[in-house]
This record gives sequence, structure tokens and C-alpha cells, in this order.
Amino acid sequence: MKTWVFIISMFLMLFMLSAAALAQIDDSYEEGLKYYNTGKFEEAIKYFEEYVEEHPAAPAYYRLGYALYKLGRHDEAIKYFEEAYFIDPAFTPGPYVPKE
Repeated sequence: MKTWVFIISMFLMLFMLSAAALAQIDDSYEEGLKYYNTGKFEEAIKYFEEYVEEHPAAPAYYRLGYALYKLGRHDEAIKYFEEAYFIDPAFTPGPYVPKE
């Protein structure tokens, strides 16, 4: 009986830790978007790079590429644009709608 309680408690603890890590990753993307939408592309790049390391997603790669493009770092930007379309060939960048 004690073994089952221990196993269940360990499972719940791991679940909560993974949920907290995922929330932090999503926070990186949201923070990057705040800077991106205000034209602070250097700051946005830092958050988007952190996000794509853990959660590769076409919109994040695209916005990272666009931030680099706006700073004149075209060769780097192309790499991220290509990655976005490699992940999702049907990807179409649309307007960002913040979470409420």
C-alpha cells in the first residue's frame, strides 16, 4: 500500500513540474510577442530563441525570422523562415491575437 501511495505521489509531482515548465515556455513566447508587437525586435529575438529551443512551432520560427529581418540580419532570417515552412508547409502568418 505504501508503495502505491509513493508511486502515485511521484507521478503527480512529475506532472506538476512538467506543467510548470510548459507554462514557462509559453510565457517566453507571449513575452517575445509583446516586444515583437512594439517593434523591440532585439528583445523579442531572445524570447523567441528560448521558446523554439523547447517548442518548435512554425509561428515562433516565422516571428523570430521576421524580427531578424527587421534588424537587417537577412541571412539568419531566411534560416528561420525556411524552418517555419519546413515544420508546416501550409503555414500562413496571420495577425497575432493576444490571450485574454
